[in-house]
Amino acid sequence: MNNPMKKIIAFIIAFSICMPVFAQDMDAVLEDFKENLEPLISQRDVSYCEQTMTPLFDGETLAFLQFLETHFQNKSSNSSLTNIALARFKDYKASIRSYIQEAVPNASGTDDVTLSLDEFYSYSKCMELADSYIALAKEKMISHIQNTNYQKKTTAIVEKYQSINDGLRDLNFKMAELYAYFVTFKNKLPFFVTNCITG
Repeated sequence: MNNPMKKIIAFIIAFSICMPVFAQDMDAVLEDFKENLEPLISQRDVSYCEQTMTPLFDGETLAFLQFLETHFQNKSSNSSLTNIALARFKDYKASIRSYIQEAVPNASGTDDVTLSLDEFYSYSKCMELADSYIALAKEKMISHIQNTNYQKKTTAIVEKYQSINDGLRDLNFKMAELYAYFVTFKNKLPFFVTNCITG
């Protein structure tokens, strides 16, 4: 087994065992992991693109999903939460795309790139993989946005119902007081004279 694959396997094992530790320090771990793998991107043949990129995509996606989990627990308004999440998603997407551009020499379009059929097939598979990671992250982000909107609307409705309930309780108390005043008044005035006594 070659050295890069050992690093990938070691990262996956360490990550699965130590997930709670990584929850606070995910960015530092991801940066360290990327520093170890990024040199391999340009050194490896494009036919290894999929094998080289998967751990990087996993790391970026895990960091983005962790961001979503913590970000949408914030009590800020939905629009500001959504705008921040969209900006972070844009950065995530650009990061994934930059890995693809690093994998193929001169993929930015400055020079002609000649790829064999196998290399082109590997590169297209790698693009499909990147697109699937981006689609997954987008789906999770939309799910978080919808859930947060639903939860906040539900909370607002419950608070309105509680306010209405408090108002009805006050009204019920006032009606009971009014009834008590009428009963007291009735007890103090035992009868009405039907015929007027004139003298």
